[in-house]
Amino acid sequence: MSHNEDLPARVAALYPDSEVSIKPEAAVAYFDHVRISDPTRQDLRKADEAYYGEYKSDTDFASEFADGIGLFGNLPKWGRDSRDTHPCELYFNWDCYARDLMYDYFEADGFYFSNY
Repeated sequence: MSHNEDLPARVAALYPDSEVSIKPEAAVAYFDHVRISDPTRQDLRKADEAYYGEYKSDTDFASEFADGIGLFGNLPKWGRDSRDTHPCELYFNWDCYARDLMYDYFEADGFYFSNY
């Protein structure tokens, strides 16, 4: 959690904001990670733009990310397992894909954000 004990209160003071959908807990994690101790509404909107969601692991994030971009979307579904996937997905190295994604994304307290 935050090293700055005032950070959750400072973030709470920025809500409600109809232009963001990020949860306050995720915003606190973001600001703590990027070392913003006195966030503004503009900072909150930047955090909201960077926010990708909450995941249990980098691999879970990578799997959801791959689905979102249609990584295996053009492969035919073969239906040979309970996930109705193409066999290539079964051999895909999710750990390596997750590691590579983390060059462009970061995790803070289980919340995932873009580095851009």
